[in-house]
Amino acid sequence: MIKESINSLTPTILQVTPIAQFEARTVSAVSIMESGVRRLLLTDRNLDTSFFDPAGGGDPILYQHLF
Repeated sequence: MIKESINSLTPTILQVTPIAQFEARTVSAVSIMESGVRRLLLTDRNLDTSFFDPAGGGDPILYQHLF
């Protein structure tokens, strides 16, 4: 009886596990990218760099792609 219930759950486990792994990897990748973008914005504002300002040689299209 227990063996039958485990066998009936196997397809569900095989479908849910890759989806959960994909979600975890996506969330971690997005958070890493977001921290990098925040760092660029903060250095632009506080340290007077020009990652996004075209007057200083920056790329405003990069800003549009990131946000």
